[in-house]
Amino acid sequence: MPRLLLAAAAAVLLVTMTGCGDPVVPPSPSPTPTATPVFASEEEALAAAVAAYGRYLEVSDAIATDGGHDVGRLEGLVTLQQYQQAAADFDELASSGRHMNGRSSFDSVAIQQFRDTNVSVYLCLDVSAVRVLDGAGIDVTPSDRESRIPLDISFAVADGSLLLDTSDVWEGNGLCAN
Repeated sequence: MPRLLLAAAAAVLLVTMTGCGDPVVPPSPSPTPTATPVFASEEEALAAAVAAYGRYLEVSDAIATDGGHDVGRLEGLVTLQQYQQAAADFDELASSGRHMNGRSSFDSVAIQQFRDTNVSVYLCLDVSAVRVLDGAGIDVTPSDRESRIPLDISFAVADGSLLLDTSDVWEGNGLCAN
């Protein structure tokens, strides 16, 4: 199953996304997961995951709009492993001279599981409003790109916050039905 490294432009990554030419300075290691219960209910865990993914998507879209520069903006939103992967993807974007235009969104969020150290959800990433532009501003978005991608997202719980840990294409049926 292909791994989506940058959920904000998941479809773009599968076809054309690349990253940041600036030197990459990884954030400090992710905080140690907490041992005490963080969420009192599934609803509370789901609301926290929706908020955390929304913040991540906003920042990730901004980095892609800026051509992959200043990936450090993801610090505090993702785990060290996810940061390193995103930095590599954004480096490729910067090297290509391309950038993103538009904003991605998500819907159909469903909790998969929640524990004291992680929360997993399924969601549908919508990149239909996202275009990939070359250095001259010409739209180079692949015509066969999927506009809605089902994802299996995992967050690490650290110091009471959720950090994006993994983002994989989910092969489940119906999640992104129009």
